[in-house]
Amino acid sequence: MGYRGRLSITIISLMVGIPYCVYNYITLQSSTRTLIDMMVLITVTAIVYWLGMQYDRATFYHKELKLKQQQLLNSYQQLMASQQKLRELAYYDELTSLPNRVLLYNYLKKSLIDIKQNKQMLAVLFIDLDGFKEVNDRTGHNVGDMLLKEIGKRIQSCVRNVDLVSRLGGDEFIVVLSNCDREAASDVANRIIREVSYPYHFNHVNFQITASIGASIAPDDGDNEEDLIQNADKAMYFAKSKGKNTFAFYDKKLVQ
Repeated sequence: MGYRGRLSITIISLMVGIPYCVYNYITLQSSTRTLIDMMVLITVTAIVYWLGMQYDRATFYHKELKLKQQQLLNSYQQLMASQQKLRELAYYDELTSLPNRVLLYNYLKKSLIDIKQNKQMLAVLFIDLDGFKEVNDRTGHNVGDMLLKEIGKRIQSCVRNVDLVSRLGGDEFIVVLSNCDREAASDVANRIIREVSYPYHFNHVNFQITASIGASIAPDDGDNEEDLIQNADKAMYFAKSKGKNTFAFYDKKLVQ
């Protein structure tokens, strides 16, 4: 209602009530009745004014409450956004948005428990880009970053939704293939090699790049995340020694 509204009601009440009291006094010639009318008028006006104040106070507190609720909601949303950002920084690669080393090891550790319980197999593919440093030096770091993003997308297109594609760092990627034997791992590795080798076009520059891949199979080549990644890494270097742009499975005899 507001102060002006209460003041208007008070003035209107007095403008109507006082002439009424005067009229009654003239027509009834009763000072007692007039006094009673005046008391009633003053009382009613005071009550209306007080009710208006209470309404204003309740409205003010309601608005304040809604404002506080909105501020609290905004703070909560900002907190959730900050937590999400921290989670992304903690578990995802900032450049490619792929899972990083921390999430990779957590995922692989859990997956090894699952395949042991279900008596299944699991494959780890260690991917290293052939000649990435030369391309990065020649075309610049901006093109190199775009290339890494694109390669990450191409690798993801070669695997299932249940599989994990992670950027280990630099130009190295790791793929974890759940419930996957050697034959299926070989098919995925060949698919990745083919996809990565297709031409790229960034900043009016055309170029090609290839990938060398090493594969380890759990539980045969290791029963923990460290051994599986290290053995896949060894197999990858063996693949590079064969001429790059190919893949190899881990074999103790071959990597010694």
